[in-house]
Amino acid sequence: MKKTLLSVGAALAVIGSAAAVGPDTCNPDKYVWVEKDELCIPKNPCKSKSDVIRDAYCNRTFKDVQLSNWRDGVTVVEAYLNKRHSVSISSGSRIGENKDTSFFGQDYIPAKTTDGGYVVFEFDDLSDIGGADVREGVAKAGCYIYSGRPWRFGGQDREFACKFVSESDCSEMAKIMTDLRDGLLVTSDYKEYEAETVCNLTFEK
Repeated sequence: MKKTLLSVGAALAVIGSAAAVGPDTCNPDKYVWVEKDELCIPKNPCKSKSDVIRDAYCNRTFKDVQLSNWRDGVTVVEAYLNKRHSVSISSGSRIGENKDTSFFGQDYIPAKTTDGGYVVFEFDDLSDIGGADVREGVAKAGCYIYSGRPWRFGGQDREFACKFVSESDCSEMAKIMTDLRDGLLVTSDYKEYEAETVCNLTFEK
């Protein structure tokens, strides 16, 4: 989650007068109150016309990731927030009601966090039923959570690799990916490949 780059006054100026200035006057139909920053911002900042709002509250780490359903998206978001920022989704987050998904175009998962923050995560698709696409999406998501770079090799759609992660992260990644595949085992192998050490990830048939 990126740090807010604006002062309260400057942020309100770019959001517009309709955004109000306090939690009681922040219209919940269009806006969300961010307790940490004391700001009223659009519910989906990824669609905001303001570059500063998008930069501060829209996370596009998973913009090319396809998963089979929005609940898997929540699992990915939770793992990312915990690993990268040591926070969790707050118990009051009404993700099921506030998610922004559609058959065409990008999908979005909002998250209020335990430190009072707010961020919306962009995904490519959260309703993909294609096995190969979802496996690749799961592999990419796992890799991104651990700040790695996805890399596919082996000529099979059930084998993927992730560069630039540690051996312990490689093992943790496989566990998260197994959860995303409803218990279908994903195994990991940390090894040398073409003079590089990579996390090799294999989906069981």
